[in-house]
Amino acid sequence: MISEELSARVRAMAEKYRQRELDFLEMLGKIPNHVPEPRKPRIRVKAISQAWSRPAES
Repeated sequence: MISEELSARVRAMAEKYRQRELDFLEMLGKIPNHVPEPRKPRIRVKAISQAWSRPAES
């Protein structure tokens, strides 16, 4: 079994090299360095035209 300290160090090294790889790919332009803005949802409306009935006059 691997000790806690050793497994923590291995995780830290893996994260370090993963971050280096991401930085390198970003430098090459493979990964966009900005987060695209989410598209605004389209709102569809339907226009209806109906004559209103007037209340009966007494």
